[in-house]
Amino acid sequence: MRARSRPLALVLALVGVVALSSGCRTGRALIAPPDDYAAFRPVRTSPTLEDRLRAAERYLAAYPEGVFAPDARRFFTRAEEVYFASKRGSVAGLVAYLDTLPRGPHAALARRELDAKRAARKDLLGERARGTEQRLATSAAARAGAREELSRWVARFAEPSVFEGRLGEAPAELVVAWSLSLPAPRCSSPGVTPRTCTKLLTRPFSMPGAPTDTGSGEGDRELVVEVQVVEDPEGVVCAVTLAGPAMFSRWEEASSLAPAEEGEARRQAVRGAAAMVRSTFETRTLGACADEAPASPATSCFSCGSLRVVVAAGEEPGADDAVTISRASPCPSP
Repeated sequence: MRARSRPLALVLALVGVVALSSGCRTGRALIAPPDDYAAFRPVRTSPTLEDRLRAAERYLAAYPEGVFAPDARRFFTRAEEVYFASKRGSVAGLVAYLDTLPRGPHAALARRELDAKRAARKDLLGERARGTEQRLATSAAARAGAREELSRWVARFAEPSVFEGRLGEAPAELVVAWSLSLPAPRCSSPGVTPRTCTKLLTRPFSMPGAPTDTGSGEGDRELVVEVQVVEDPEGVVCAVTLAGPAMFSRWEEASSLAPAEEGEARRQAVRGAAAMVRSTFETRTLGACADEAPASPATSCFSCGSLRVVVAAGEEPGADDAVTISRASPCPSP
């Protein structure tokens, strides 16, 4: 048990000091050889329990049959037991015990327990490191997936043949992504012209250290892309729109890990998205695209072969960013 106001080890040490300083010890000091008493004196006078334990161990090793050996042995036996019990619960405590009594009665046990605690701590740190590494990898994969979501849909529709037939006759990659991957597209009622089908895609990701509405250090984001396909009365694709709130900003943030919702960061996000769209079309059509006059400073227009592309940034709060791809002949009006 613990004393009410002092640790048990300290109380025991004080008791030992009192016992060793009684009158009979004083009398023995007068008849003991000077070197015997000089070796024993630190057991009584050292300022800390650790120093007294070291002094008692040294005295008993040098004078096992000395005048004060019974007193030193009695003190050392009681104090060492309590001292070890108070230190064995932690790595720091075991290290302190071994620093004080490297050859003490519990030194071998202290080393075994110290090795076990260090191994357990190393395993725990390794597990935490692996957990952190996994979380970082998962977060990076989510950001890559968000960025690729828009890029891949642009690439799927940057193919003139898609706009020359029905969607079911498009390249396999597009057919699988559109018809077979969740969520399933939702189409307007039969007989409605032009027929439209939409697929709503969401890609959550996080930006470590970015501010959020809640003030936390993990900026939660979500890239939203609504894919809308418009067909003419014969079922041939005539226009496709990829749109979503702050879609270009989210696309940029998934790479830069920095907010891109306003100011120069927003303008850079729009320019980056427009450059990605144009590069994708020029790669697929194997030729340079021709610029067209934009409807506004936030819009980029160009034609690539038989296709016309409009990259428009939402200028009003809540307005969608959009990429619209259409064939030269306009879609029929509803």
